[in-house]
Amino acid sequence: MMTRDQMIETLQAGLMEVTFTKTNGEERVMKCSLHKSFTASLTAEVKKTNERAINEDVIPVWDIDKGAWRSFRLDSITSTRELGVIPEAPKKMSSKLKG
Repeated sequence: MMTRDQMIETLQAGLMEVTFTKTNGEERVMKCSLHKSFTASLTAEVKKTNERAINEDVIPVWDIDKGAWRSFRLDSITSTRELGVIPEAPKKMSSKLKG
């Protein structure tokens, strides 16, 4: 199993499928990411929330299917699968693509 830091690094680079057991005992499979293409438009409210103490047992992520922030406890993960790296957008479009 990945460490917390390894998982965050992988989530920042791309997409992951995380299977975990919710607190109510239900199994959940979530496609998620921490890539900047999903997190760049954080609202001031979310940024303010992040000023609280970090719970090292929990990872907040962007749920791709729900289009919202969700989190899971590290000790509840039953499996993970990398779904791919999200490529960086080019800084400049080539002149051929501009028209």
